[in-house]
Amino acid sequence: MRVSMPLVAAATLLAILIAIYGPGIGKGFVKDDVVWVGANHVTSWSDVRTLLFRTDGFYRPVVAATFALDRAVYGLAPFGFGVTNLILLLLGARALAYVATSLGLRATTAVIVAGVWALNFHAVNMAVLWLSGRTALCVAIAAFLAAAALVRGKPIAAGVAALIAMLAKEEAVMLPFVLSGWAWVLVGERTQSRAREVIRLTWPTWVALVTPDDLWNTRAESDAVT
Repeated sequence: MRVSMPLVAAATLLAILIAIYGPGIGKGFVKDDVVWVGANHVTSWSDVRTLLFRTDGFYRPVVAATFALDRAVYGLAPFGFGVTNLILLLLGARALAYVATSLGLRATTAVIVAGVWALNFHAVNMAVLWLSGRTALCVAIAAFLAAAALVRGKPIAAGVAALIAMLAKEEAVMLPFVLSGWAWVLVGERTQSRAREVIRLTWPTWVALVTPDDLWNTRAESDAVT
């Protein structure tokens, strides 16, 4: 029976990550965790709508939604919230591997690339073990997916992923700039209208850039009227 090297590499990385982070996840709520868990308790459809506009010091509705879902499933048991953080790390690694294969790397190499990111001791451990650190994991997943969509020539998907990233953490506002640079390099000299092709590939990400402000302004205007 032939063993699939990419599968072995992925299983090995999974085992390593679970061994490293499994014993330490979900030990309790600290600092900002209390605010996220306490504020994002959804009990009605009105609460679901409010998630899109509420700010708990930061405007991060995607992160708020993950805490609301955890609260609904796990109540106030911190271990479940920690499991979600670990799952987000694994999804981030998978998304980065998807970027790598989209760029033409072999599957095994893509797993290694994902492993280098997931095992990076700088900040990744905090993003997993500190419940509020999931903001970084959420923005990373969406940013990776936006990059992969761009590489695969799917501008609308890239724009949607970029918007999700921006609704997860503010630093994602740089994505349109970064992805435009990627597009310029990827397009290269293969077309006579390089700039036009870059615009075609990236315009949805620029639309995404202004959408969070529009959402927040809509909420502010609504509050002013009421």
